[in-house]
Amino acid sequence: MSIGEFAEALAIVCQKHGGSVTSWGRTVKHSVSVGGFDGDPHTWFLGADVVYDRPGAAVATDPNKPEVEADAATLGLRVLHETTHDHFQPADWINRAHDGVAHA
Repeated sequence: MSIGEFAEALAIVCQKHGGSVTSWGRTVKHSVSVGGFDGDPHTWFLGADVVYDRPGAAVATDPNKPEVEADAATLGLRVLHETTHDHFQPADWINRAHDGVAHA
């Protein structure tokens, strides 16, 4: 999946479900500093974190929305429900460090 395909698929899911992207592409240095690693999807601009508008609230957001999974899957995305947000990445993602070596 290209960066453009990822961005388009993510936009479709977010627009349908009231999602806002809170984190997308990162340098390796920044990713490591926030708990990621060299080769995580964010470092390839193929990972994004999303929160969702909470119905009836002016600004508050919900961290997870399980009902996005089916829509994401049809667009080739995988959703990981984390404590404070949903993480999206390509469904077939394999971690690979920027040294070119694949990491499981």
